[in-house]
This record gives sequence, C-alpha cells and structure tokens, in this order.
Amino acid sequence: MEEQGLTDVYFPVEKAPDGFWEAIVQATRRVLMSESDFVGLTGRQWWNELRWHEGWPEIDKRLIGHAFNQMVRDGKTSFPPGRVDYYVRLSAVELLLDIVGGTSEFHDLANDAAQRFRVGLRLEGNRFVDITSEHVHQEIVKPALQLLAKPEFESVNELYRKGFDRLLAGDPAGAITAATSAVEEMLRTGGCTGSRLQQLAQKARVQEWVTPGVEQFIVKLDAYRSDSDAHRVGTDERELARLVLHLTASLLLYLGRTRGDIS
Repeated sequence: MEEQGLTDVYFPVEKAPDGFWEAIVQATRRVLMSESDFVGLTGRQWWNELRWHEGWPEIDKRLIGHAFNQMVRDGKTSFPPGRVDYYVRLSAVELLLDIVGGTSEFHDLANDAAQRFRVGLRLEGNRFVDITSEHVHQEIVKPALQLLAKPEFESVNELYRKGFDRLLAGDPAGAITAATSAVEEMLRTGGCTGSRLQQLAQKARVQEWVTPGVEQFIVKLDAYRSDSDAHRVGTDERELARLVLHLTASLLLYLGRTRGDIS
C-alpha cells in the first residue's frame, strides 16, 4: 500500500490482527487495572455492567480478570455464548473506561496500537469510533467530537456518537438514523422548531443561520435514510453509513461554529 501511496488506508476492525487486541489487553493491565483490581470491587462493577448488557451468567470473582483477557484478546468466553464478536470486545473496554475513568495514557496506547496495526478505529472520549482515513478523522470527525463535547451540545453529542456505536455494532441503517437525528438536534439547540428535518432547516434559513444552499444540503440528508432503509441494490451499507457520518460531522461543525451568529 505504501508503494501505491495508500498510507492513509485502514482495515475494518472486524479484521484487526491478534496483535492489536493483545496491545489493548496490555495497555489495560499497564494503566487501568491490576489483577487485584479485577478481583476486587472495581472488577465486580465491570462484570455486573457487562452481564446486564449481554445477559450472561454469574462467574467466580477470581475469574473476572481472566474473562476480560479472553474476551478482548481472543474473542472467546468460557461460558455461553463461547465466542463474541468485535463489538462486544470493544464494549468490554468501553465499560471498563466508564468505571475506572479513562486516562490520556491509555488513549494514547490504544490509538498507537490502532495506527501500528492499521486498524480503522480510534478511541475518542472513552468511545471507539470507526475510521477509514486518518486525514478525514483528524480534520473532520475529531474536531466535530471536540465541539460536541461542550455542555450545550450534550444531546447532539449523544446522538452523533450513537451513530458510531451502531456502525460498530453492525447496524449501518441505525448509524445513518442517529447521525441525521444529531443534525436535527443541533438545529433545535439554535431555537429551530419542527418534527422533520425539512421544517428545521427551513426555520434555520429564516433565522439567517444557514444559506439556501446549506438548507438544501441539510434537507437532502433525509435521502440517505431512504437509501439505507430500502437496501438499494449496489449500495454498501457500511460505506453509506460512513459517508453520512463524515458529511454530518462537517455539517455539525459548521452549524456549531455559526450558531452564535444567528440574527
């Protein structure tokens, strides 16, 4: 790929090599949790959260650290269902970050591992996000996530991040719905009212928040919902979802940065 100038291309997380998952386990042990932490209260809290999400049975607390290793390193469990997909492996790490609190060191180690093994994944704000290009992520998605981290955009941030959650969970149609809903919510934070994207975009133009051209761009987002729901022949659902997530990132950046200019 380097000979062809494709140094900015990454493999999907479902094809991540074993070395990537091993690096995540080692980063966890180095920065977040010791063996005693896994056996103690913190480990129990993590396991109870995971059980609640996945409906898994109780296990001996001494095996909790082993369960983390099995899931993240190997994608396996010693109890039903036996094997887990990549989304559960990522969720196991995210739940742990929620409980112990993320650190910049762990974020750096996780993202360095993703870059080193060319995995299309980055950890932003204790949540993994899907990427296909480092340039797009650094110039568009990451600035959008940083903007949405402001308290006034909490509801928008929740919806936009849900888009990445759904994509990683294998639900591209859900990712598209969440991303376009984030744009609707952003318009509402500026005082626009309406139940549909078209109504909200029209109110934004009347308020002189957006130009007629931007209004039309916003309205056309609804077409991506239809494309996904219809599962049209010849479309790649995951790639369509990534396109919408990138388009909405650019739009959310624009709307968030110009919101204070509303007359």
